[in-house]
Amino acid sequence: MSLDLRTEQLHACILDVADWLEALEVSLPSALKRRDPREPGRRRKEQMEHKLFVALRRLWRKQAQRIRERLEWRAGLSGRKATEDVMNSWLADFDDEFWQEGLETAEAELARILSAGARDGVALFGEQVPIGIDYAASNREASARASKYNTAWLRGLNKTSRQALREALVSFVETPGFTVGDVMDLLPFDDSRAERVAVTEITRVYALGNQAAGEQLAREFPGVLVVKTWFTNNDDRVCDICGPLDGVEVEIDEAFKGGDGEYYENPPAHVRCRCWNETRTRVEAS
Repeated sequence: MSLDLRTEQLHACILDVADWLEALEVSLPSALKRRDPREPGRRRKEQMEHKLFVALRRLWRKQAQRIRERLEWRAGLSGRKATEDVMNSWLADFDDEFWQEGLETAEAELARILSAGARDGVALFGEQVPIGIDYAASNREASARASKYNTAWLRGLNKTSRQALREALVSFVETPGFTVGDVMDLLPFDDSRAERVAVTEITRVYALGNQAAGEQLAREFPGVLVVKTWFTNNDDRVCDICGPLDGVEVEIDEAFKGGDGEYYENPPAHVRCRCWNETRTRVEAS
């Protein structure tokens, strides 16, 4: 049995315990804070979040290992003299080729997870709206949107990691007593970042799937008004951006206005946003 499968099984057991505690109306510890029980597909989303979390953690651990090995080699070779030439030679070791290595495999895995989440968003729409549509077309559209987003998203993740390494290297070269371990501690490869990203992106792709299915419904039934509603988690972590959006309804091709005055097509409105959208038809009174 693979480590990933064992991890998924352990996570499923944790969710079982959380379900049981909630049924007994026992307050969950902060480490077990979950999505809102009202949210459609709640457990499926949480399991998808965990898959994305594991994939991100695996990618970043491999990158961290390669960075450490190269730093230790470079430190033994050139020392830490604070000169422009030394700094440029260190930075040259972490060029585009370095960051691209191993990324294709990771990108394919992340794309599969995000695409699966988007398609499940379509499936959740079908479970809520009792009107038949071309779900094959909706799935294709949802997967295409997730794939298009995934490329830019992964570049953004790498850009953040790359900038953090650059800043840490400046400190390493210029600060007496700064060690390779100190550099590694400054890099954004921690589990908390992986968790934040996983929650945010699963929120996003499920909303993408819901949006794609809603648009397909509007195309196939042009005389039917299709609307979507924004929901927030019913807990004390709801932010000022999302709070005013709870229960707000707009037409499928419109955007929501958040508490910050910005417009959002769908959740997420910010990092670690746990909101969700629901799409349905509404018959106007004559």
